[in-house]
Amino acid sequence: MTEENLPNGHDLVSELFGQMMRNWGIAGCPATTSKENWRFTKHVIFDDKNRSPEVLLERTIAKVTGDQWANQIPVDSGLLDKSGKTLDLACHNGDFVDLIELKVAANTPLSAAIQVLNYGLANVFFQINHHRVLPSGSENQLLNAKQLRLHVLAPTEFYQRFEKVSAWLREFEASIRRGVVLYSAQFLNSEYPRVSQFCFQAFPAGFHWDPSRHNDGYHQQAVKDALEQRFCYFS
Repeated sequence: MTEENLPNGHDLVSELFGQMMRNWGIAGCPATTSKENWRFTKHVIFDDKNRSPEVLLERTIAKVTGDQWANQIPVDSGLLDKSGKTLDLACHNGDFVDLIELKVAANTPLSAAIQVLNYGLANVFFQINHHRVLPSGSENQLLNAKQLRLHVLAPTEFYQRFEKVSAWLREFEASIRRGVVLYSAQFLNSEYPRVSQFCFQAFPAGFHWDPSRHNDGYHQQAVKDALEQRFCYFS
């Protein structure tokens, strides 16, 4: 991570979206077989299939928040052979919809950023091509969003592990933020969605997620309070 390999945000966003279109075109521009993509519902069942800290925190957030929040949102189910990705969290926030990739310990801020950037662009892709991609009768609330904001959300200690490259990540964040805004401005059709923000968000420094306490009412309240106090970590 050096100044020489800091990506140009506009070029990266343009290439990612262009590759989505090319992949779809090469496959013959298929429609998805699933009506679940970009649904806006909560999934708060705690089972034994996935007990990772991220999944338990995601479902706890969904449990303690109101109707403006949803989680575990299918992104591209049934579209191409390697489809099946899910967005961790989404929040209706006035005129904006926040799309959030949640991290606790696994992966890196950079990999999480690329994930949520791809998911945001996938939402744009589905909106632009909805008549050809979605099966008839689909009601996908998140595909009505015209202002998208993309966030990685994690505890502060997650970012502190990468303190040596924090300056690079700060510049990367600014570059991607400029890139999504510039790329969105090129859409001449006013009905197409705009991506207006990208940010590495953090819970306040005093918050520590304990997955073993996900059913503890006091800890659930701490999660809710921390969510409301989240902030842009590098800005």
